[in-house]
Amino acid sequence: MYTHLLTHLAMFSRKKKLPSMFRIFTLSALILMISSSWIHAEVKREDVDFSVKDAGKSVGETLAGANEDGSQPIITNLEPGSWEWTMTVNGGVRDGDYVRTLSYPAKLTYDTQKVEFVFMGAPLRPQVAELVLEHKGMKKGLKAWHKKYSDIELNIGLNENRIYLSAVWNYANGSQNDLFNRLKHIYGACHGILVWGATADREAWEDRQKELDKTVVTSITNYDMMMLFDHDLIAFQEEKDFAKVGYFPYLMNGERHHEVINNGDELIFSQWFYVGDDPALVQEVKSLAEAYVTKKKIKNAEKMHVVVDIESAKVLSVRAVFSLASGGYKGKKLREAYDDFYDGYSKDLYKNLSKLLGKALEQKWDQVKNDKPTYLKKAELGFVLDDDFNGTEGESEDGKEGFFEFTLDEKLNVEVTNTGKELVLGLYWGMPEEVTETQSAKVVDRVNAYLAKKNVKPFPAKASVYPGYGHLVLISLKISLDGTVSNLQLREAYQHMMYEFGDKLDKEVRKAIDKET
Repeated sequence: MYTHLLTHLAMFSRKKKLPSMFRIFTLSALILMISSSWIHAEVKREDVDFSVKDAGKSVGETLAGANEDGSQPIITNLEPGSWEWTMTVNGGVRDGDYVRTLSYPAKLTYDTQKVEFVFMGAPLRPQVAELVLEHKGMKKGLKAWHKKYSDIELNIGLNENRIYLSAVWNYANGSQNDLFNRLKHIYGACHGILVWGATADREAWEDRQKELDKTVVTSITNYDMMMLFDHDLIAFQEEKDFAKVGYFPYLMNGERHHEVINNGDELIFSQWFYVGDDPALVQEVKSLAEAYVTKKKIKNAEKMHVVVDIESAKVLSVRAVFSLASGGYKGKKLREAYDDFYDGYSKDLYKNLSKLLGKALEQKWDQVKNDKPTYLKKAELGFVLDDDFNGTEGESEDGKEGFFEFTLDEKLNVEVTNTGKELVLGLYWGMPEEVTETQSAKVVDRVNAYLAKKNVKPFPAKASVYPGYGHLVLISLKISLDGTVSNLQLREAYQHMMYEFGDKLDKEVRKAIDKET
């Protein structure tokens, strides 16, 4: 309508010889309207598609240093859909001597009125997510991204510890060239979110740590604790009633069991040891541990003590306690104590306490190895067989004094059933589910023929089909606890069957299954 009106005004001004300035204004307005007429007419999909692709190419051909050859574009994987485009936004982030590329998807949808764009950046560490948007580099970027085009409805914020960008631009606000420029601006902002977000994540962590170093800590959150210790423990967090603020157990170097307990106004650094089911042994080792920590204490700890786990009574913990409420600790002092405990003290503690525990176990074994039990309690089983069944207990009607199932070396399926009066050691293998009774019988016969030649002496094992499961073959060794078999013989039989004979059995059984099925 406006274009039609301006055309008539231009013709009228020429006929009536109106002032030249009026004619210039009218013609300029007409030219401007015509140049943007694709917006006010029905939008053609191909025009928008062209701008989407062209802006993607123009925003930046490569990320400087993203790869050695600089070949990683900022926008990749542009895929058209029904009135939409999906794409990948890439950002190069320096990590020491290397540059790693972060890549996250974005989506653009459009209709005849507007274009909408949504992007979610890389996950930030939850400890610093709220600080990232306030970081100097990110704040500078946010200001620039919001300021350049006021007609873009632009929102940037946090969602589940990720920086998101949503943008809406109405076609009525400009021409196809305007759309190109705004898309280019949005693409660049997404790239900046990846790059500055990662940089701000690292620097915000470091800045907060420096601030905490100088602060007298009287109470501490989990997030501040992790930044202070420079240890991201979030993945290890567990809910425990005895920890008011946070509990973080983790395994160090595959052998040392560590715990950090945060009670807000108190921090506890702990290392725990699995001792076993025998209460007398637990108390003996506890006394040894107490004697050790009396002589060797962690620097700056208010107190050190040894605690037996209330739930299982099988585990004892050596703990260093730091009470914060008194105001006696600056952050730096706490971090030094943390590093000392987990990097130095716990190594010596593990080495010496393991040695003391081993010596106590040897002394006890020497006392009972020749005993011939008539009843074996669950609490005695792990010690007698010299294995740790912690966390492997299952359910079985026969296992009155314990039923344990686990896998050895990712191939041997083990069952240990203790009725109290009888110990049953079992290994089982799967056959094809469609195996027939005849085939499974042949497998069992072949395995028994092997066992007749080479077996677990003096307790012969036998093969059979697993009761109730026709596609499983079971080798079981039954030992009657009638006062004729010593603890030493029980241990030797178990260790031989599982750890020495097991590999040979595995090869023979699998060979039999392949041959007969």
